[in-house]
Amino acid sequence: MLTVRMESRALLEKKLAESFAEPWGTRGTLRPEIVALTEDPVTGGVSGTLRFHVSTRSGNEALALEHPFGPLESKDDVDDCLAEALSRLLAVHSSWPR
Repeated sequence: MLTVRMESRALLEKKLAESFAEPWGTRGTLRPEIVALTEDPVTGGVSGTLRFHVSTRSGNEALALEHPFGPLESKDDVDDCLAEALSRLLAVHSSWPR
C-alpha cells in the first residue's frame, strides 16, 4: 500500500510521462497535468484531477478532458485511475478541439 502522498504522486507522474513519451498520432500534442491534489490525512490516499490539454491548429492549447480521481492508495489504484482516464480520453477523441 502506498502510504506517502509523494509516492502516489510520483508514481502517477511517472506513468503519465511513460504514456505520453511518444506522440499520439497527428491530432496534436497532448499534455497531461495533475491539479487540485489533496491528501486524505487518515489513509494518505491522494485525490485530485487529471487534465489533458491538446494543441490546436492555431498553436494554442485547449482542454480535451478533465478526469477527477481518488483516493489513490495503492499501485493498483494508480493503474486503474490512469487506465480509466486514458480510456475516457480516447472515447472523446473525435470531439477534441482542433
